[in-house]
Amino acid sequence: MEKIYILGNEQSNIWCSSLGTLLAIPTLSLNDYAAVHDFVVNNVAAMETNARITIDLDATDPALALMIAMHIRLSRTYIDDKALLPILLVSSLPMVTFLSLGECSQFFLAQKGYAFCTPDQAASAVYEVTKLTVDNYKTYFLDRIQIRPDDTTGRHSLANQWGADVLARVTGINYEPNEKIIKARKSLYFKYIISNTSPSISLTNLPHDTVQDVISCKGKKILFIDDEADKGWEDCLRAIFADCGNDDFNVVNTRIADYKDLPFNIRENIKSSYYDLYIIDLRLLGDDEERTIITEQFSGFKLLEQIKKDNRGNQVVFMTASNKAWNLKNLIEKGANGYYIKESPELMLPIDFSKENFTSFKNDVENAFNNKFKRELYQKLDQLQKQIKKSRKFRERGITDELIEKLWKAFMPYMIKIQSKSKNDYASSYLILYGVLEFLKNEYQKDIDKKGNDSMTNIINEIYKQLGNGEELWQEIEVVVTERNDYIHPKEGRTPQIIFEPEGILKLFNVVNKVISSLL
Repeated sequence: MEKIYILGNEQSNIWCSSLGTLLAIPTLSLNDYAAVHDFVVNNVAAMETNARITIDLDATDPALALMIAMHIRLSRTYIDDKALLPILLVSSLPMVTFLSLGECSQFFLAQKGYAFCTPDQAASAVYEVTKLTVDNYKTYFLDRIQIRPDDTTGRHSLANQWGADVLARVTGINYEPNEKIIKARKSLYFKYIISNTSPSISLTNLPHDTVQDVISCKGKKILFIDDEADKGWEDCLRAIFADCGNDDFNVVNTRIADYKDLPFNIRENIKSSYYDLYIIDLRLLGDDEERTIITEQFSGFKLLEQIKKDNRGNQVVFMTASNKAWNLKNLIEKGANGYYIKESPELMLPIDFSKENFTSFKNDVENAFNNKFKRELYQKLDQLQKQIKKSRKFRERGITDELIEKLWKAFMPYMIKIQSKSKNDYASSYLILYGVLEFLKNEYQKDIDKKGNDSMTNIINEIYKQLGNGEELWQEIEVVVTERNDYIHPKEGRTPQIIFEPEGILKLFNVVNKVISSLL
């Protein structure tokens, strides 16, 4: 025969002494939802799979008794199908007495899985309650209730707690959630959302249904800026970036209005291009930015502007609870190299989206690490731009602005994208950058007796003979000219692969840099 457990007190023995096993309800506060959760999980987890549960509403605060019932139903991620056990609610008072005791009174809205009776009816009624099944759990229970978040927790904090927990659940990392995350998981609201989105995940034995991957970052330096990093984000990201030493993973966990609010040492590191990756929250002032709708006014956007101003090659990936298309579009157009959507419990996104969300973030981060060459490139480009602006010779020729424009234009094919993912992006930039050499050739060839030969190599050779430059630079120019010609006019076995790689752009830029420097 199925075993019956009665949740009540000693007075419950008056009618249940021969019915089943009494489990005393301790003195619990309605505000201490974590303690209620622990009581439920510890006791129900030990029950048999075919057990029946009876709750004496008269044995304690009836609101607490209904909260216990609700916690049982919403604890599938902790106690699996035992959350579906039949529940009999017993009271000497009529059911209507319990219908206005807060959101847990919604338990009575369930279509199956429970019954209500008086103590004298309990012995027979307990066997008439039908157990819920995995198939009808959502239809007969979840879809008939709605649990709202705690009013004392701001939406920004709530989203951060939930978002960090989701990331931890899907990554399969060696992760020990902090106290805030552990407590948040025990709330009815979190359990309600998880039951709706990913009930098959076991929170007592993570990982279960996960991406099971970390991000290789050995030797990389990362800066994470989030005013609520302590809501679980820092712990989670440190686990994801486990290869990164503690000293190389820097965290700013304070409210930041704009760049000047960053600690002095962090600003100095940014100026020196110290970091390989910046991970930044869009809203660094929490709920104070809840009503902000203009992307440029967000605190995180202001940081992006300055970080990219210091070096356009700095790699910035955003973590943001905003899923507004215009915000994401504006971030990318300003130079952001990717983004991760901090999932909000209000969206009830399925677990498959969560896994894809992390996979996209992982790809953006890995691309950012691969684009380390851009920091070096943009540093050199900025220095060269300053030299061009100072050059009297270029001013006299009237080519200063056009030359600078052509240089920057060469890097637009991949600079305006989230990341360079196609080899054609590099090839396109290579050809545009090569156009700078052609521009200089056309500008200076009028000063030289061409002797009937206006090829690129011969004209630039003549320029350098007049300027007294050495043979080594000429040989470098000849190599890139040959590579470009072999790409434009391909022959079997002679397609230069370096044009499709970052190294090709760096190599060509070094040549362009030397040519321009020689002409200053």
